[in-house]
Amino acid sequence: MKCPKCHSTKVAPIMYGMPSYEGFQEAERGEVILGGCIVMPGQPDYGCLDCKHQWSKESMPATAITKVRFKCWENGPGFVDDMQRWVCEVYPDGKMLCYTYRGQSRKYESKEEASCSANKALEFYRQLKKAVFADPSEIIMCEVCDGCSYQLQISFSDGRKEIVDGDIGGGTIDDMVLKFLHKKFEML
Repeated sequence: MKCPKCHSTKVAPIMYGMPSYEGFQEAERGEVILGGCIVMPGQPDYGCLDCKHQWSKESMPATAITKVRFKCWENGPGFVDDMQRWVCEVYPDGKMLCYTYRGQSRKYESKEEASCSANKALEFYRQLKKAVFADPSEIIMCEVCDGCSYQLQISFSDGRKEIVDGDIGGGTIDDMVLKFLHKKFEML
């Protein structure tokens, strides 16, 4: 992990609440940063030991996203070797890749490349970040027995990932991602 501000690798998690004796020792060794006794939503969860910057994934701007990967797979009735999987990636420069796999093979059957403007990619990142970190009551998550499931991975410049799992069925996140990707990829 690295600091998104100065890029130092001297970072530590922030510990909230009243620390124990061991917690004070960890702070002295630079293994944790003491964040105080008051715990509130949205507080930073990591800090830089060099520049003292503190952040959380939620507080990082969309420009700190380095890649979005959307994995989708069939899980309905049928033979495992016939079911398809798709992996699509969207990069900040607008480069987009989509791979199709069959069964449990790690070798892709087909690969499509597309692109959009860096501004469109950034706007997609902003909308996605807003949806992923929204209040859970504002997000529609679908659970479908047969059909397709997905895993969304958002990679950040500090080295962390936010991962969301769900089923494709018109939920907030899957609907947004698929609308964006369908504009560029016919295989989905």
